[in-house]
Amino acid sequence: MLPKKESFKVLHKFFKKKPVADITELLALLQTHSRMSCFRRLKELNYLSSYTHAGKHYTLLHIPHFNSMGLWHYEEIGFSQYGNLKSTVIQLINQSAMGMSHQELETHLRVRVHNTLLDLVQSHQIEREQFEGIYLYVSTDSKRANEQWVRRQEVQTHRKKSQPFPGWIVVEILAEIIRASQIPVDCQTIATQLVNRGVVVTVEQVDQIIELYHLKKNQLRGYSSVTKSD
Repeated sequence: MLPKKESFKVLHKFFKKKPVADITELLALLQTHSRMSCFRRLKELNYLSSYTHAGKHYTLLHIPHFNSMGLWHYEEIGFSQYGNLKSTVIQLINQSAMGMSHQELETHLRVRVHNTLLDLVQSHQIEREQFEGIYLYVSTDSKRANEQWVRRQEVQTHRKKSQPFPGWIVVEILAEIIRASQIPVDCQTIATQLVNRGVVVTVEQVDQIIELYHLKKNQLRGYSSVTKSD
């Protein structure tokens, strides 16, 4: 084992070149086989363990640039201001304005959380409720959980109002407009053609979608790119 002063020098030099290390690299750097001795040295330098990869990667506290959620990723390795995966999930859910879904958590954490969520629910460290066919994970504090639930409902209602039609109807109508190649666009003709092909829409829906996408009824330019993006 390297002396303390030399250990610190070697570790600082390593972390300047590479921000994350695993235990094999650290043992080799410190010239020891003792994990306990290695962690004693790291502790004096204020280190963090990853919340991914079973906590088997390490960095120094001053290295990560945490995002607004308290997370930092180096390649596929994740670190959190809150510690391990369970602690991080609890904090993210408690701090969320409208709770979090399984998918939202995995998107932010970049790691599977199914078993973690199940353990936390069963140990009553978080709560979950059904919300439009998915589980919404919320705080165990009833007042906070209610605020999260209400906010989620408000956001979902706004989303529905901003997109009043299913995506497939939008695509069908815009595609039919392109196929018709009529200038100006005849909403009645478009609706009739779609109905004849088995797509049930109304003239009002055709007109509303044209208005929704800010498309002029006498101009087809740009319709193709809009349809493809949808």
